[in-house]
Amino acid sequence: MRVISRLAVVLVLTCLAGWAAVVEGHRLYQHMQADTTGRPGGGASRAGGFRAPEVAVERTQVATVHPVIQAYGRLASRAEVTLRVPDAGTVADVSPALADGADVRAGSVLIQLDDTDARAALSLAQADLARAELALRDSVRQAATLEADSTPLVQVRDIRQEEVDRVNALVTKGRGLKTDLDTARLALISAQQALAANRSAQDDLVALREQQKLDIEDARRAVASAERTVSDQQIKAGITGTYHGSVPVVGERLASGAEPGAIIDMTSLSVQLDLTAQEIARVTAPQGGLMPLPVTLSAPGSDRRFEARLHHISLTDSTETISLRQVVAFVDPASCPCLLPGDFVAATIHEPALENVSMLPAEALTFDGELLVLGEGDTLEARQMQVLRRLGERVAVTPPADPVEYVAERTPQLGAGLVIAPQRTDGPDGTAGAAQSQPEAPTGPRPRGPVAMDGPAIKLEPERRAALIARLEASDQMPPRARERMLQMLQSDEVPEALVNRIEAQD
Repeated sequence: MRVISRLAVVLVLTCLAGWAAVVEGHRLYQHMQADTTGRPGGGASRAGGFRAPEVAVERTQVATVHPVIQAYGRLASRAEVTLRVPDAGTVADVSPALADGADVRAGSVLIQLDDTDARAALSLAQADLARAELALRDSVRQAATLEADSTPLVQVRDIRQEEVDRVNALVTKGRGLKTDLDTARLALISAQQALAANRSAQDDLVALREQQKLDIEDARRAVASAERTVSDQQIKAGITGTYHGSVPVVGERLASGAEPGAIIDMTSLSVQLDLTAQEIARVTAPQGGLMPLPVTLSAPGSDRRFEARLHHISLTDSTETISLRQVVAFVDPASCPCLLPGDFVAATIHEPALENVSMLPAEALTFDGELLVLGEGDTLEARQMQVLRRLGERVAVTPPADPVEYVAERTPQLGAGLVIAPQRTDGPDGTAGAAQSQPEAPTGPRPRGPVAMDGPAIKLEPERRAALIARLEASDQMPPRARERMLQMLQSDEVPEALVNRIEAQD
């Protein structure tokens, strides 16, 4: 009895398994019928009952692409002068044209300090200089007098010498007295002493004149220093530009080294942009240095555009990450009035045009550049393409010798040797329809797929938040509702890190 019960249980279970297998097989058959007949694109019937899958194909075309590089930076002036008070003083007068944001001209007096003490010191220095010059002139006059007196003294000495010689000759012959010879010798010694005193006085005057010349030089330096002190009481504009800072009032005491403000030349603006090494390599000239490529600047959320041009690479590392370098672009003064220095701007660098290239969807190529093209009998063939540039969701490749049709979106189910039913989106003339056309170079990010809201959230710096908002607003490929939803997420204090990474990855 126990054996019969066990056999009955096994029989029942076997029947249930068979029934379940029949039911699942029927459901699978219905599902396959729905895929091949009831759904558009299910496939076309082939010989032997095989239904080829319908696949969208497009035709390669040769075009000229104008790629751009999106970057962000801050405006700065290449010419900026800070006003500084050299010495402490009291404000005596302020130029009526001095105001925050007012234009000033180079050389104009902006602030006049009280220069009473400085002018008094200048007068004393000038008086010392005059006394030193007067003393030098008196020494020159005395030297001339001594020079004039030296001639008669020389003549007297010569006469006394002749007298000594004459008396000495008489004494030798016995005709003269020895006392007369002594008297003549005393007179000669007296004449020699007078001449030596004259020459000593001349030598003293020479040394005195040298000292007096040094005194005059010192006095002149003192006068020059006093004049600079007087000039320092006038704070002048070093360059022509816009004044930014505070305006002192008459009677206010300014400390030494105080900086009331600065003058900024608004016609010499530049912007530092953070670029990767690959982006810098694309804008570098063959002989070295940056190519003078045009750059369009704009403020996030504004329709105003300013023209600039790449100039050089900065040696300063990027403030965001060490993997970026900064390039400097000079703003064209003709496009001003511009934004103010320090404002955050978005920059579009217009790279050299890529001529005679084919633009393919990124979904049509593998990572190594393999493309599925349509061969004879609607059979897919794998062809290796030379990738020139990846521009967002489009890829620039070297065009084939002859136009070919290719699979617009590659899936794992498609491969070389598969027969398909091509669904052409081209018009009758072989060109892509307007509904299927895409821009050559994307102008903004296009995040794809859902954003993980349950992931970690981060706090954004104002500059980084503005850059992300500018990228989303510049995108012309994103649905408006999705853009508004992401903009609202970016306005929050904490933003999902997945959303930030998704937007920043779409360069």
